[in-house]
Amino acid sequence: MADAIRDRTRRRNLKALIIGGIAALTLGLAACGGATTTNPGSTNLTFKVTGDTIVPNTASAVKGQQVTITITTDKDEEVHLHGYDVHFDCKVNTPLTKTFTADKTGSFEMELEATTKHLLDFTVNPS
Repeated sequence: MADAIRDRTRRRNLKALIIGGIAALTLGLAACGGATTTNPGSTNLTFKVTGDTIVPNTASAVKGQQVTITITTDKDEEVHLHGYDVHFDCKVNTPLTKTFTADKTGSFEMELEATTKHLLDFTVNPS
């Protein structure tokens, strides 16, 4: 009987210790900003345009990220990322890289400028 009481007491103490540790960790994270980071880092996106198709056909980032986009096309043409007004004056089979900060949230069209062909929507999520 005494062993059973001791085991229950140990389990209760361990549970209290774990809950207290989680609470302290949560408060500590909240004090230093929690999961919201002030520097969300960077993302690198690489695309290949063949005809009027882009691969991959999705792209996203988090607000505040440094975004590096590299595009290779199968002919000389301009690819335009609206909203950020980033223009890629691509030369056939020559990768072109641009870097910018994702400072606006929302969905932004990327298109072939000469034909206004929609390639994809670049989504920037809140941090």
